[in-house]
Amino acid sequence: MPSFSEISLAEGSIGFDALPTANLALWLKADSGVTLSGSDVDAWADLSGNGKNATASGTARPTYQSSGINGMPAISFNGTTNRMTGSQVLTTHPATVFAVVQFSVGQEIGTIFQQTNFILYRGFNGGSSLEFRIFNGADLTSSNTIPNGTAVLLEGIANGASSFLFSNGVQRASGSAGSSAISGSYEIASFSGSPRTMVIAEILVYSTNLGTDDRQLVENYLNTKYSIY
Repeated sequence: MPSFSEISLAEGSIGFDALPTANLALWLKADSGVTLSGSDVDAWADLSGNGKNATASGTARPTYQSSGINGMPAISFNGTTNRMTGSQVLTTHPATVFAVVQFSVGQEIGTIFQQTNFILYRGFNGGSSLEFRIFNGADLTSSNTIPNGTAVLLEGIANGASSFLFSNGVQRASGSAGSSAISGSYEIASFSGSPRTMVIAEILVYSTNLGTDDRQLVENYLNTKYSIY
């Protein structure tokens, strides 16, 4: 029988008590609640208290990396058949998503978090244009490039015509990301059903438009923890 283990977060970790918890719909982090079979990831516990745990989907499994992003644990999706899925998190806008992620493959697009009518992803428009976007019936596209081989903190706020994109704490775009109803189970590391290559350390999803003070609390927590910028 395969052996299973749990990756646990030590008490007193950086910024834990400072995080806003109101309207926190999903919280996945690779230093806690990861169920392993060897180095393969079978499940990823939702620490928001809502029970929206992610499970491996497909014939392969993502892999656990003890120092995957700047010395911190992360989960690697290798671009074959190893996305993760969980039950429905969001039903409508507004919504706010944070992700600590690192891409490694050339010009590939990559979805970080997805439900029907709602996607936070890296897009490819040709040349070296690897920007990130949020979609909620319409696309809001950032103005900066997301590089390969470098950890980045991405944020998307979907709030109809008043939507925003941030990377590394800096606003990169504002405008409409649409206002469609959001439905279905969520997926990590897939786009149109096709898994994508990336390493993810942490994802937080809020079922609200976080105000500036709360958004900066989350940014400070993630930036301090992962030494991103």
